[in-house]
Amino acid sequence: MLWRFLAKLMTDFIEEAIYEAQIVLTTEPMASGELRCQLKSNTAQLVRELRIRDGAIISASALLYHLLLNIQAFRMCDDFEDWLDEFDIDLPQDKAEKKYKQMQTDEHDTELLLGADLCNRTLAALEISQAINNAR
Repeated sequence: MLWRFLAKLMTDFIEEAIYEAQIVLTTEPMASGELRCQLKSNTAQLVRELRIRDGAIISASALLYHLLLNIQAFRMCDDFEDWLDEFDIDLPQDKAEKKYKQMQTDEHDTELLLGADLCNRTLAALEISQAINNAR
């Protein structure tokens, strides 16, 4: 019972960040079949074009969670070469560089969206949540 309470408590951090930053999600279908998603806060906006499965529902919390996971992975590595080694990336050089640069952009844009302090607090809550889930 305590584990369920802690898990619920630690998943609320995404919703709390969305509330605190006053984030709103808007989506727009594109001719390519992708979905243009815009997260807008009281300080910035972030636009990403995503391919999603038919019938999948995108939410602000799911998109923010994805961005935070990318930031977490990005910050674990010292540089591009470390990132390639750490995550055993097996892509052609140009595609790997493009993916790495997108992670840099995600980090920058998410920090603008949330503000540096809220972004760091939310990343800390993510780490705590992951530790709780790993302890189960």
